[in-house]
Amino acid sequence: MRNRPPTFRRTYEYIKRTAEHVTFGKIAAISGKSTDVAEAWGRPFESDDNPAGTGKKDPSQTILRLIGLAHSKDPGLAREWASTFPEYVDYLDAKAGRESERSVCELAAIYLKEHAEMVAEILHRNDGNWEGLWTELAQCEGAFFQLKACIKEQMAVEVGDDHAHEIRSKVSSFGGKAA
Repeated sequence: MRNRPPTFRRTYEYIKRTAEHVTFGKIAAISGKSTDVAEAWGRPFESDDNPAGTGKKDPSQTILRLIGLAHSKDPGLAREWASTFPEYVDYLDAKAGRESERSVCELAAIYLKEHAEMVAEILHRNDGNWEGLWTELAQCEGAFFQLKACIKEQMAVEVGDDHAHEIRSKVSSFGGKAA
């Protein structure tokens, strides 16, 4: 028996909790598997802590393994892939007519932070991954401009165009005039 990372040990709980709302039969139908397989996904699996576990590896564990594989070669890709999950939940919220818990500006700031952290990680490794570094810098730049445009728009809505322009005019960006 081998122990799995904590994230893997929790996946069965999400399957089980989902089944409480929609049934294992619905999970099975969406997955193209039998109800018995879906039910096994919702049980704890065998581990050092639980030698009698009867659960089976579920699809979310496969996704986590794929993200791990991506991370071994390109941590930025792994972070980008993982970020699709909260983005998808935001999409589902919007589709259902619910407000996202995060504003567009906040999501852009999180995206910028993740890519900036990757730049720092690549620089720390000092492994000559110049292409990866440049890719992450480009992602940072894109995220920065997305965030700046978002905040500019939000400021105009909240304080009015004239006052927003006045605020931006007072602040210089890297020694130059703010936009």
